[in-house]
Amino acid sequence: MKENSEIQEDLGNGGKVKNWLQDNIRVILSVLIVATIMAGIYSYSKRTVVPTGDVDNGTEINLSEADTEEKDKDDNNAVVVVGEDNEDNKTEKTEEKSSEKLSVEQVKEENHQAEEVKKVEEVKKPEEAKKVEEKQIQKDASEETDSSFDETAETGDSLTVLARRATKHYLEKNPTEGLSAEHKIYIEDYLRKQVGHSAGVNMGEKVSFSKDLISKAVDASKNLNEKQLNNLKKYSARVNGL
Repeated sequence: MKENSEIQEDLGNGGKVKNWLQDNIRVILSVLIVATIMAGIYSYSKRTVVPTGDVDNGTEINLSEADTEEKDKDDNNAVVVVGEDNEDNKTEKTEEKSSEKLSVEQVKEENHQAEEVKKVEEVKKPEEAKKVEEKQIQKDASEETDSSFDETAETGDSLTVLARRATKHYLEKNPTEGLSAEHKIYIEDYLRKQVGHSAGVNMGEKVSFSKDLISKAVDASKNLNEKQLNNLKKYSARVNGL
């Protein structure tokens, strides 16, 4: 009887449990579903979260957030690089403009220098042509023979000028030491008086001065005393290039 009572009590308890389960099955299932979802979320978060260690004082950073930050950094770096390229491009363009400006200024300077040289050459040409013409005239106006120097009068020439020219040509061919400007004044005056041409000369007229006569005039000048030479200084001072 006692055993039957215990069995009936167990059956009664089992019935109560069964009844409770039947009454609360929905709640139990809901709790199990929520628990399963929470376990899944927890497991996933364990796989996708990395510790930062000492750097972030034990806090955690989500990998997706970290990837986003790295991407932002790369984007920022890319912007900086592009900026640097722009600066380089601006610098290159500035240098190109400066180079072009410098080239233009150089061309202008070269053209200016060329114009200045051209002007100088234009000024020199008449002078050079005049010198060449004078040399040609002098060459044509003076002629040396075996016995004389023949001088042809040019515009404004006098007999004294022709005698001076003959003296110069003679001394170039026969250098003589110790002759001063005063000696040469005496020689040309000696030739003027001894040449046998008392009248004035006309342009194109030729006068011959013999080499012997010029040699005599040179020798005579060497016999001049100090007083005579001093008297000739007032004449030599008027003539350049003696």
